[in-house]
Amino acid sequence: MAYAPIALYAWLLIPWLVVPPLDDRHAASVDWNPALALQQTEAAQQRFDAEVAMLRSQPGPVLCESLLRCYCAGKPYIYDPFNATRFIGLGRLNEAPVLNALRQHSYGAVQLSGPIDSPRRIVMFRPEILAAIRENYEPVLENSDGVIYLPNDAVAERRDRLAAGTAKSNGAGSAQNADLNRAAQAVWASHLVIRVAAKTPTPQLRGMHADPVSAPGVILH
Repeated sequence: MAYAPIALYAWLLIPWLVVPPLDDRHAASVDWNPALALQQTEAAQQRFDAEVAMLRSQPGPVLCESLLRCYCAGKPYIYDPFNATRFIGLGRLNEAPVLNALRQHSYGAVQLSGPIDSPRRIVMFRPEILAAIRENYEPVLENSDGVIYLPNDAVAERRDRLAAGTAKSNGAGSAQNADLNRAAQAVWASHLVIRVAAKTPTPQLRGMHADPVSAPGVILH
């Protein structure tokens, strides 16, 4: 009887180890190696944390396909993509406010759980909403779990800041290199003068005397 809990626990693990995954999308990528499964879980958690951090850093509300990511990012619950798409299709909900919000960049970010051209996106969003996302937002973070879009103007502003910072860094580096080159040339010139002076023979004054009143370097016989 002392081994009963262990036996029961082992028995419960059998389906997890034997039964294939029900989701065909992941069937080809799942490897029932416990060590590998732990590594994949850790990597998935890191991707999730990066997505949540990106969403949290954006101002205003966020349109999320994954409501969990919006919740963890501290964003308000304003849109349920699955149910909203059903109600829009039945004529019970007007999609115009969402379209206007996308065109006016009222959403600080848009999170999709896969490529925007995937057939699954049609299940979660109306084609008109997906078209508005394409026209007004650009992808800034992509991984195997999804894509995060930011407004076009925000992405352009980030590009300009990056380009300005790169140009400033290059300009400072060029000025510093020019200073180093001038310093190196000055040192080389001074070494050259010293070497020439060292090789110049000293004049011999045999049978000659120097007039201290005469100009320096003038030798009188």
